[in-house]
Amino acid sequence: MKHFSTLLILALARTDIALSDSLMTGFDGIWNADGNMFEIMAKDKPVLIEAFHINMDAKTDNVAVYYRPGHVDYRYDESYQLIYEATNVVGRGKGLATALPPFIPPILITPGTSYTFYVTVTTPDGANLWYSWDEGSSSGTVMAS
Repeated sequence: MKHFSTLLILALARTDIALSDSLMTGFDGIWNADGNMFEIMAKDKPVLIEAFHINMDAKTDNVAVYYRPGHVDYRYDESYQLIYEATNVVGRGKGLATALPPFIPPILITPGTSYTFYVTVTTPDGANLWYSWDEGSSSGTVMAS
């Protein structure tokens, strides 16, 4: 699985400020799959992950979001925990943000640590998730900061 970057809007709340911020990556992906695995690292300030917006076909599908502490290795295993699962998520279409409900509880990433996330549609032959990937990029390439 070669999914080096993701097309998501991360709804973030840095714990050192009172208001929420969002970190947006591009929605111009030409690659698609039924899942995408990526890493989020907090550099020098803690980051609270509250929700994701995904780049999904204009179809209805089931969506699951898994996570685990640590660096991405692009293999799903039992160390991942399910944080979100929904049936009948209606995708807005390629290039448009499809909002997922907030995570309860949100995920706190402390400075200097990373979490890996796996977002997937779960219906066989269902919707696609769109992402961007540069042939010259590798794991660890910063998509947005």
